[in-house]
Formats: sequence, C-alpha cells, structure tokens
Amino acid sequence: MTAPHPGPHDFDAAPTHTAAARNTPGLARHGGPFGRRRRRGVRDTCPTLGVFRHDGARRTLVTLTGEIDLVSAPPLREELQRCLLDGYRTVDVDLRAVTFCDCSGVNAFLAAAHHTASAGGSLRLRYPSAALTRLFALTGTSFLVADDPSARRRTGLPPPATAASDGAP
Repeated sequence: MTAPHPGPHDFDAAPTHTAAARNTPGLARHGGPFGRRRRRGVRDTCPTLGVFRHDGARRTLVTLTGEIDLVSAPPLREELQRCLLDGYRTVDVDLRAVTFCDCSGVNAFLAAAHHTASAGGSLRLRYPSAALTRLFALTGTSFLVADDPSARRRTGLPPPATAASDGAP
C-alpha cells in the first residue's frame, strides 16, 4: 500500500515512489495531483544517488535516496540550482532515504541555501536520520534543517547555548 502524493502545501506526507511509477514514462514526468514530477539525470551519472523532484505551484520538493558523497554532490548541487532557474524560491529537501552524507553533501546544501537565500527564497532539509542530524549539529549547519521536534533527541547532543542560557547579558 502506498501513501498518497503530497499536496502543493503538504510536505509532511511521504512521497510515493513505486517501481511502476518510476518505470512508467507518463507517470515519471507528469504524475499525480501534485503536478509535474521529474526525475533528473543524477542517477544516470551517479548510481549511488536518486533525485526525485515534485514541483508544486510555488514550491518544490526534492526527495533524495542513497548516498551523497564526492561523486554525487556536484549533480545534486546542479539539480538544486535548477530549481531556482525554474523559478522556485521555496525548496524542501526530503532526506528520509539518504543513507550517507559526507562534507561534500553538506557543502552542496550550504551552497544551495546561499543561492536560494540570495534569490529571496529558502531551502529546508527535512526528515534527516539520526546520523545526518548529528552531522549537521557537529558541523554547525543545523540551521538548514526544518524545525523537527525530535531532532535534538536523535543526536544525543545538548541543545545549543543561547545568550540567556550561557550567562551572557
């Protein structure tokens, strides 16, 4: 049983990626009530990372599957840049199915966030695993992760110090 496609303003629903949808040309390009669904050539050039893009009216959801490393980060960076070129200023990145990410991936997300902010938009990483949440916390890039109440519990790290909590005036 598959979950319904997310609506243009509902990114909390799990995206549907069935083998039939991926292998059916009509569904891969123009699928579901969410609008256009695209699967760009990232997987063609990099077998370790799958990129699925779901375009809404004013925002887009990019779902990643697999590993983000030195080989897969440049095509990922290009795909996130392409979202801006296509006119989307709100980009959500679903990390639920990402199994590995190194500093190349973190840098790709930082560059994409910078470009998106420069264009007056926002990039938010959603549903990172415990390992990814910890990576973002240790590298000081947790600001990229959309508010997730369970994120701090999954890292095992204390909450960040604030001016009020560290004794500063």
